[in-house]
Order: sequence, then C-alpha cells, then structure tokens
Amino acid sequence: MMMYCQHCGRALAGQTDYCPHCRKPQDKPAPEPAEGAEKRTMSGQGFKYWLKNVFWYHYRLRTFAILFAVFVIALTVYSTATAEKNDFIFILMSEKPVAEEQAAELAEFWIESIDGVTKLSYHALYLHDSSEYAMNGWQLLQIALISDEHSVFIVGESLTWVFGENNNNILFYTAEELGLPSGGPLPELIPLQGISMLDDLYLNWEPMYALVKRPYYNRDGSLKPETIERSELSIDCLRALLNA
Repeated sequence: MMMYCQHCGRALAGQTDYCPHCRKPQDKPAPEPAEGAEKRTMSGQGFKYWLKNVFWYHYRLRTFAILFAVFVIALTVYSTATAEKNDFIFILMSEKPVAEEQAAELAEFWIESIDGVTKLSYHALYLHDSSEYAMNGWQLLQIALISDEHSVFIVGESLTWVFGENNNNILFYTAEELGLPSGGPLPELIPLQGISMLDDLYLNWEPMYALVKRPYYNRDGSLKPETIERSELSIDCLRALLNA
C-alpha cells in the first residue's frame, strides 16, 4: 500500500518516518480498534457511567416509588411521635339538634375545671334521620363503642335505646358504682337534668344522660397506667358537670 506525505503529498517510497522530499516528520495513523475494544472502553468509564446509563435508565421509576414510600413512612412515624394525645374522647349524641360548637364548649369547661385535663377530642352526632350525615354518625358511634379512647357519652333520651342493646354492665360503670345519682331507664345512665350549664348550651331539647366506660383490660388481666388515668379523668369530668 503506497503511503504519501501528509505535507507535500509526494510518495514516500517506503520511508514513513520522514518525507525524503520535504524532510518533515509524518504522523503515524491510529491503529484500527480490535473487536471488543468499544465495550472495554465503555466499561472503563466506571461507576458514573453505570449509574447514569444502566441503573437510572432501568430503575428510575422504581427508585421514585421507594423514595416516596420511605417519605410517607417517616412522616407517619414523626407525626405519631410528636402528636399531642387526647386525655379522652367524648360523644355528644341525640335525635334532637346537637352541634360541634356545643361539644367544644363542654370540652373547654372540662379543661378549665379539672386538673390534668389538657386536650379533649369530641364528636357531636345529630342522628335524626337516614341522611348520609346520620349514616356516617352511626358508623362513628359503632367505632366509639369499641374504642378505648372514647370514654364519655352524653346521650339524649331519644337514643338511650341504643345502649339497651349492649352488655352495658361490662362496657360501662353503673351510677351506683360511681356513687352518682341514678334514675334513668338503665342503671348505667346517669341523669343530667337540672344542670344549668346544659341549659346555657341549649342542650335542653330532651332529658340528657351520661355514661362512662370502664377501663379496658389487657389480655393478661392488667391495666395500663394511661387507661386507668383516662378512666379517672372521665369520672372527674362527669362529677364536675353534675356540680356545674
């Protein structure tokens, strides 16, 4: 194969280092890459190349999903750890009009009156018909009956039949056990008639009654300290309401 000078273009006549005509040095041509050399070059680019062109190309969607799941779990754990817990939750319920504002006023009264009560949650259930709102209220009531946090029930006479269907001597204290006046249709119902605060809150459409849950026992028959405290605070709040 004839070679030519890169500068003057004349034939080199076998001389490839210097041109015999212009005496200028010649650049050696780059060798043809051997088979598989391209792959070796690509693999030689290291971790950065693999991260961008292999991992990120194939697994970016899965990576986003995993990162999102980790974020949600971390946020849930943080919220649970830092959330201020309720001392207890109470239910205000009737077939007559009741409102969240009335329950909020009652919660504020208990927080101001009872040492140790700092945060209360509540639900006002106006269960007067078969509307979607009432249906949601009935579902919430079923949850409240089995939840250990829902401790006090303020009930209108129109709904006392609900508690007659349950095994109340296990679920609720009787008025006699608490040393409080009785007189309702069930021994667990504590009458709230004649309390001026309920009149101030316009909770006087019908006679109202209160129930207090017993503390829930663990499987081994023991009681958690927070369960005992919740029960004691609930009883103290009911006594304060009766004396209001």
